[in-house]
Amino acid sequence: MRRDKPRQASPSMMGMTMLSVSSLMLSHAATAVAAGVLLSTASHAQEVLTGEQLSQIAEQVRSFKPRDEFDTPPAMPSLAGKRFSYTVAPLSTGTDNKICKGSPTKTFWANEGRLEVAASSGTMSPSDFVGQQRHAFPEPADRRAWGLLDVFSFTCHYVRHPNYLANNALGAQFNIEKTTTLVTAIGEFLSSRNKPWKTSWQKPATGDEARQLSEHIRIRMSGTLSDWSPGRSVICGTSVRLPTMRSPYDETTGACIFNGRPDLFEVIDARTGAVLFSSSRKPD
Repeated sequence: MRRDKPRQASPSMMGMTMLSVSSLMLSHAATAVAAGVLLSTASHAQEVLTGEQLSQIAEQVRSFKPRDEFDTPPAMPSLAGKRFSYTVAPLSTGTDNKICKGSPTKTFWANEGRLEVAASSGTMSPSDFVGQQRHAFPEPADRRAWGLLDVFSFTCHYVRHPNYLANNALGAQFNIEKTTTLVTAIGEFLSSRNKPWKTSWQKPATGDEARQLSEHIRIRMSGTLSDWSPGRSVICGTSVRLPTMRSPYDETTGACIFNGRPDLFEVIDARTGAVLFSSSRKPD
């Protein structure tokens, strides 16, 4: 599985045709498998937003089509301070996988006889967003932040297009891999202050055992939402990465990113609801 690496657009490639994700944004509502949860304390009970509820909010922003430059997106309520909890089925890894940035995964290591489930974050750069949306993300308040977004996706719509050939300024020809994805995610600025925490689980298993268990494995991520700017908790836009000679990948991502920080990772057996593994994130 290829790791995401920040890539700069090559000026010689700027003339390449890129597929817009606007049709995907309008025709595919992001969905998530989640259950409503209530967090109760001795003094109060707080409703937790599910992945489905967050997807519905994101879709209202995503489907907005301005009539002209004076139209503004619909006002969304601030979600700062609210809890979220989404439950998703991890995606299978492999040579022909269709995994979005930050999507949870499951892998069976046949040579080692173990099943591994992980929620690894992906990275996105605000500078990759096209148009005004690249300016919608504020400057990181933390001076130790690196200007990259650390995202955990809970919806993923992935399309792999036919490869195409392109030439650079010197006439060299390259085979370009083209993909379009549509995601809804929880994200924050990546910072050196962020302490590592365990978001993976593994279990020794035979092939038959892993096959049966992996069908019922779910990952639940919970945390707290914030605002990117006062009153604005989600930003939607299109991120584009053009291919270069060293990185021949043409990637277009339609993303809605909620500002938030996961603080609880759980692996669940959907057959019984049993929590097989749990890991809490320590404050920075």
